[in-house]
Amino acid sequence: MKAIVYNGKKNVDVENVEDPKIEKSDDIIIKVTSTAICGSDLHLIHGMIPNMPKGFRLGHETMGIVEEVGKDVVKVKKNDRVIIPFPVACGHCCYCEHGQFSQCDNSNPNGEAGGIFGYSNTFGGYAGGQAEYLRVPYANVGPTIVPEELQDEQVLFLTDVLPTSYWGVDIGGVKRGDTVVVLGCGPIGLTAIKWCILRGANRIIAVDNVGYRLKHAASYKGVETVNFEDQKANRYDACGLINDHLMFNVEMQRSGNRTLQGIRIAFYASSLFNSQPMRGVDFSKLKPIWVLMIADFPFLMIRINILKTIPLSAAAMRNP
Repeated sequence: MKAIVYNGKKNVDVENVEDPKIEKSDDIIIKVTSTAICGSDLHLIHGMIPNMPKGFRLGHETMGIVEEVGKDVVKVKKNDRVIIPFPVACGHCCYCEHGQFSQCDNSNPNGEAGGIFGYSNTFGGYAGGQAEYLRVPYANVGPTIVPEELQDEQVLFLTDVLPTSYWGVDIGGVKRGDTVVVLGCGPIGLTAIKWCILRGANRIIAVDNVGYRLKHAASYKGVETVNFEDQKANRYDACGLINDHLMFNVEMQRSGNRTLQGIRIAFYASSLFNSQPMRGVDFSKLKPIWVLMIADFPFLMIRINILKTIPLSAAAMRNP
């Protein structure tokens, strides 16, 4: 079959590779009908993730038709159309039983986090879905049948983008009437904005330095935009800008120094707050929440107490 494979830093090719096979009794094989490139795939391409061998198959946003079924699979059957969530999860460890599938204890023998499709040996060494076929382990857990009336384009984002952005908004406690600032308007940031709208946020400010992203964000009714490279933005009324939530979702997908871009966004966020020293800050009244999204590493949400205006760096340095 054909698959997209990693052949070194900034070197990705389409190659003929061996077809996947049933390896365990709860495996399935799917024929891929749709797949997508995640922003975090760029971390692989730019050599930011260790243990990435040449020839490794990429992709963790995948759906398709079940072609083969292991003898112990009961959740799906041949010819079912399914989406495949990005985490590889056993379904019965302590983490899985508590709904924390990305931290599965059994799917990744190479590290503390759970396995991920197409994301290096560090995350389990599972071949990815940017291919004609994909082996899916623990098929009684992740694969979900898609209603016939829905097109691939309507459900593919359920493999990663929509749950990633929703979880950030949910764990941040966004509620009706809130003011929310979203830093970074790539796919995760834009869908997070939509979730905030659905939650009834009263005011949403989208921050980025990429024009077409800000234009897209501005197309959502009522969303304000700020270009952090605009000098006028530095004079934006910080006290009026932020009073409930700040979402930090650095989507480092453009050319150039991506780490530098993330730092610049963070420094801009810091500048929105008064430069008060940390001394005297009552951290017990702050609720900083670190959110590590396995499929989108630079994702951070911090909820900031509306009675305090302190540097973002001061809030971010404290682990909850």
